[in-house]
Amino acid sequence: YFKEINDEFGYIDSLNNLSITYLHKSNYQKALTGFNECLGICRRIDELELMAFIYLNKAVFYLDVGDPRNAAKACTDALTIMIQTGHSLGLAKASRIFGNIFKSFNQYKIAYKFFSESISLYEQLKIPLGLANCCSDYAALLADYNQLDEAIEYYKLARKIYSDLELDNY
Repeated sequence: YFKEINDEFGYIDSLNNLSITYLHKSNYQKALTGFNECLGICRRIDELELMAFIYLNKAVFYLDVGDPRNAAKACTDALTIMIQTGHSLGLAKASRIFGNIFKSFNQYKIAYKFFSESISLYEQLKIPLGLANCCSDYAALLADYNQLDEAIEYYKLARKIYSDLELDNY
């Protein structure tokens, strides 16, 4: 539909969302193809802000398929755009992604810093789903590092937010 009415922004946004759905369904080829198509269109029409978010989603894709190096590259590409445009709304998500990247490299102290920064940003921005996802990831890191009491507190906070958002199956 968006192609028919020449709404490239709407098309990119819809395809990005569809690619996220493919990612959640473990249809990795369609997810990657969609993200790459979105990035190509963004480059062509010079849509940098949306491009940054697509790079963040592509970083999540790479984490899901066990490729933290490409995840770091995609996340760095997103941060470069955020700095270039002065648009920092994705910084909380980027920090969470970097926390997971450093966790995958067993760099727990660095991962802690990124998760802490992400939690702080999500709280400041009042983005509850992002906060819940970050708390859940942070709880997993804490559990891996045998800080179980603190892990349980962050896990409980994540569960409460999911429940408040009526996302009990999340």
